[in-house]
Amino acid sequence: MAGYSSALISLCECLRGELPERVEWLSLLGLANQTLTTPSLIGVVDQFEQRIPEDVCVYVRDIYQRSVVRNERLKAQLEEATIRLNQRGVKPVY
Repeated sequence: MAGYSSALISLCECLRGELPERVEWLSLLGLANQTLTTPSLIGVVDQFEQRIPEDVCVYVRDIYQRSVVRNERLKAQLEEATIRLNQRGVKPVY
């Protein structure tokens, strides 16, 4: 349980834009994946790139890019669905 607690504290610090002093990156990334917050680590990776292991930077950037692509696809699908609903006289509320 101590590993989970330290990973949670480290993740919270990263999400605040701070780089924790002692980081167990594997645990932190595992927790970030479970909580779907990995793309949100891009800020700390960009800010502290020189102090973060390269493989962590590459991984976070890859997950962030995949998230951007997914979000763009979801937005396009939503726009398409809205157009189709509007053609049928339905005005969706989002």
